Amino acid sequence: MTMLMQHTVDATWTLFLHILSAEFTIKTGFGMYAYITPVDVDKAYRDYQDSNTPMQLFVREYVRPYA
Repeated sequence: MTMLMQHTVDATWTLFLHILSAEFTIKTGFGMYAYITPVDVDKAYRDYQDSNTPMQLFVREYVRPYA
């Protein structure tokens, strides 16, 4: 729970959620929680932080298998 609370004050976390949700909606017609859990979202965000990939590209590649 502490990890999630830290994300709520992080502007990058908020932007990531917005972009991820939009990408799922555009590609699949449904929001991200129709396909992944909040734990998956948190893991995706941590994976993004560990990568050197731009956020939009990371999200596009993340959503691709679901589309």
